[in-house]
Amino acid sequence: MKTFLQTGASLSARDIAQGGGRLCSLCEKRFLITRVHGSGSTATSGFMLLEILIVVIIIGILGMAVMPQAQSLIRETKLNGATGELVTALEYAADLAVTYQRPFGVKAAAGSTVFSVFDARHKSDPVAHPSETPPGTAFGVVINPFDKKWYLKDFLTLPSYHGALISVAPASGEIVFYPAGHSSELSSTFVVSFGTDARTVTVNGVTGRIAVQ
Repeated sequence: MKTFLQTGASLSARDIAQGGGRLCSLCEKRFLITRVHGSGSTATSGFMLLEILIVVIIIGILGMAVMPQAQSLIRETKLNGATGELVTALEYAADLAVTYQRPFGVKAAAGSTVFSVFDARHKSDPVAHPSETPPGTAFGVVINPFDKKWYLKDFLTLPSYHGALISVAPASGEIVFYPAGHSSELSSTFVVSFGTDARTVTVNGVTGRIAVQ
């Protein structure tokens, strides 16, 4: 009995020692696994951060490359629109002259942002003539058939064309169209500019033809 108990006690101690060894070994393995996984997560996070930085740099480079083109496109759009407004005024004055069989014109001075369509009979008259056809206000400015306002426009007050300028115009500051289709000048030139860009509008004094370059 004594021998059995001593042997049993000895086995129990050995088992405990072996179990402890296994536990330590297991803990070491788990620790190593944790370290390896943790290191992988850190590496993955660093890789993702590097990717984000690369994307941001690429976007910045593309933005610097595209910005001048975008600004140029905006300038061109505004310039074309402002030129179109002046051409529309010239065409309208020419049409009025043919329709009402009397002279109508466009007033536009070089270095100005303002232009108007007027009835030549009243261009020096400060009194309005609202009962005539077409109705006119001071200095013969006629009604605009599109917005039903007086045909007096200023690029400074038109957000879409702000910055545009009539840099060149006839020396007289106006052009008059007659019922036969011709105009007061043999050839009239207007230049609408926006920054360093410009469009040239010419009017053939014989035919009344309007061209844009």
